[in-house]
Amino acid sequence: MLPPVAVALVAAALPMLFAGNVSPASTFFNQLIAVAGAALWLLLSARQLSTGEHRLGPVMPWLLLALGLLLAAYAISDAPGGQRIIPFGTVLLGAALAAACAARTGDGDEASFAEPLLVALLAAALLSVVVGLVQVFAPALADGNLIAQPTTPGRAIGNMRQPNQLSTLLLWGCAAAVWLAVARRWAVRELVALLVLLVFAVVLTASRTGLVGVLLLSAWGAVDRRLPRNVRIALVACIVIYGAGWWLLEQWSHATGQSFFGNDQVEKTLHGDASSSRGRIWSNTLAMIAAQPWRGTGTGAYNFEWSMGVFPDRPIAFFDHSHNLELQLAVENGIPFAVAVIAALVWALWRGRAGLTSADPRRALGARTALFMLVLIGVHSQLEYPLWYTYFLLPTCLLAGWYGGHAAAEDTPGEGAVMTAAPAAAVDPARQAQQQAARAAELAAQRLEVWSGRARPGGSANTSPEPGRYARFRQASGRASLHGAAALTIGAAALLGSAWALAEFWVVAVVFEPDLAFGEPGTLDRRIAVAKRSILFGHHADYAEVTMAEHPETVLASFNRPLYHLLDTRLMMAYAKALEGAGDLPAAAHVAARLREFHNPASDEFFAPCETGSHPLPVQCSPDPRLSVAEMHSLQKR
Repeated sequence: MLPPVAVALVAAALPMLFAGNVSPASTFFNQLIAVAGAALWLLLSARQLSTGEHRLGPVMPWLLLALGLLLAAYAISDAPGGQRIIPFGTVLLGAALAAACAARTGDGDEASFAEPLLVALLAAALLSVVVGLVQVFAPALADGNLIAQPTTPGRAIGNMRQPNQLSTLLLWGCAAAVWLAVARRWAVRELVALLVLLVFAVVLTASRTGLVGVLLLSAWGAVDRRLPRNVRIALVACIVIYGAGWWLLEQWSHATGQSFFGNDQVEKTLHGDASSSRGRIWSNTLAMIAAQPWRGTGTGAYNFEWSMGVFPDRPIAFFDHSHNLELQLAVENGIPFAVAVIAALVWALWRGRAGLTSADPRRALGARTALFMLVLIGVHSQLEYPLWYTYFLLPTCLLAGWYGGHAAAEDTPGEGAVMTAAPAAAVDPARQAQQQAARAAELAAQRLEVWSGRARPGGSANTSPEPGRYARFRQASGRASLHGAAALTIGAAALLGSAWALAEFWVVAVVFEPDLAFGEPGTLDRRIAVAKRSILFGHHADYAEVTMAEHPETVLASFNRPLYHLLDTRLMMAYAKALEGAGDLPAAAHVAARLREFHNPASDEFFAPCETGSHPLPVQCSPDPRLSVAEMHSLQKR
């Protein structure tokens, strides 16, 4: 069997380091590797989860409730079915991972999930430091295969191609380094060296989200008095390291004339653009929530509803997410749903507080590290949507399970768990192992006696095992079997689903990159026709068909799936022409008016006739009929 660390490196590290990408989805392989690796990890844990006594504790029911609500939202959405399968399956896999990690942590086992996850995240962060250094100081070496080519001079973007995501990974690496250093008793100089490297790499990202994360890292060192003193000093010093790194990069930029993007970030912030376009997208989202406060737009409909809504002050970029977790839940599913999900998550965190104050220092360290890492991703989720990427969602679920597992252990005193009131010195791993082995042997003997009808050893004839203890044994055995069966079923389904997704994506990728075809790729029309049959990714083929059609009205039915994926300039122009060709001039004028609000240079030619004064004016020059989004939805579903 593969060791957990090896599986964790595939599931958690490789997805954040894989640089290769293929149109039409640049992060497809990163996300696929994350799902397949996590599925394999869960599958290999099924045997452990089928034996022993497992408790999920007070945290997991509330976390599973929140994830269950998300599953229900995907299940009842009006979005095309194929575009809901992957997010539904990923959330289900995340729930199973969280429960498995909580069960093993509650058993006192951090070697199956928690420790391998932290090793993998630290490895990914350290290798990403190398990637970032190349992207900033030697961009010519970034070939796009091993190291992603930088899109902004003087800025590290990692192989995920997003500086904010890279900064969160680096800060997760800092937290992993703290836990490993304390748990494995590393010399403090080793921890300091790691923190200097990782925090300097955060500076290279010039991420304002990363700066907030460094402040949180220093705050952790300031408030957590149970950390060793030298570790606390190192954490508090992270903000000093950040400032020194920023100053050094500024000096380097001035001396060499090369760009450091941090200077641009400071200038943008000082000139009032502290959150890029987020202020306007949040304002638009709040207006959408006010219009549909109870049921929302429906899961997956945000981009269509926003693009078809009248927002003269909209940001010019095309958004498919509100860049805020709470707003996204509220706008797509209604305020009651958002309140229920967030309340369940907050209550889960509160119910796990017992682990934070555990008398066992290792358990308390684990709970506090997990909480810090969850807070980091939570802060990131206030400004972007990292949890919509599988390589962040699935590790986050494992971290939540790790946090909840410590509370489960605190909630179950006895063998295999240390009571809160017990002194830290009472923890003896060898003694615990002996106690667990003895208990397992006792339970096995009890079951054998019941099956055979014999008396207990040392007891009188025909004496049955104590009913209460045997009943508890049967209940624990049933729970263990359920945990193992769930891990086996969901893990196998996710692994098979990953293979199916790869096959479907490859067929669609051939439309955009014919060289990927096995054998003769065929004509473009033939490739599109084959790719349109893809359940999971056929919307990309639909997009190619409708945007290249000479008469888009002839393929009007093919607009449905891409409209629910992401409206952009090409698609909106094609949609307006298709509606005009079909005779629906008000709807065509409405789409054109919405496109004009984006002020995208790619649409200048489309609107050029409106400036010449030629007659008759085309439909894109007509007055805005201001149709409602509901009317546009109704039109789309005809």
